[in-house]
Amino acid sequence: MEIEDAIYYIEDIKTDEIYKMIREWQSGLYTLQPWKVIPAAMIIKEWQYNYKTGLNHENVIFKMQEIVINAYVRLEINNILSGHTTYDPYYYLSDYELIPDGINQDNFDNWIDSFYDFIQNRISDYGIDKIGNGILSLLTTDDLKEKMYYIDQILSVSHQRFDLAMCFVEDGTRTLNAIFEMTPAL
Repeated sequence: MEIEDAIYYIEDIKTDEIYKMIREWQSGLYTLQPWKVIPAAMIIKEWQYNYKTGLNHENVIFKMQEIVINAYVRLEINNILSGHTTYDPYYYLSDYELIPDGINQDNFDNWIDSFYDFIQNRISDYGIDKIGNGILSLLTTDDLKEKMYYIDQILSVSHQRFDLAMCFVEDGTRTLNAIFEMTPAL
């Protein structure tokens, strides 16, 4: 995929996710924001397999790619809606026509407050640009080894913060530490 196509692809995912996230929040079906992470067993087994054979399982790499992209997009949206970016949350939701009737700029803060509880503090402006660049690189290669490399780079950024690592991998830094310890120094 070309870089421009990758950017549009991410924007399409953001559009789908913002509608999905607001539905999840407003539905009352969830008290906490649903979140997918790479299962610890999956990533450890794939890293071990790659270390032993130099090969990758295509389906596993693409599943991990899907999960890191989704986590990145959700983090970006959470950052916007919690006021941690230059975007105004009110206007951002207005652009998608997601502000309910009766909510205006004057009472928006009261309405959006429950979203903060819903997202469980899953916000982080730390490393989000580096992760975004890694996502674009991940999307612009077809080579499985390169995809694994970019996934590793994305996870390396998240590894530096426990809360951020928990947004990408089951058991967060514990799992990433296990992978780091099994990887020989180059």
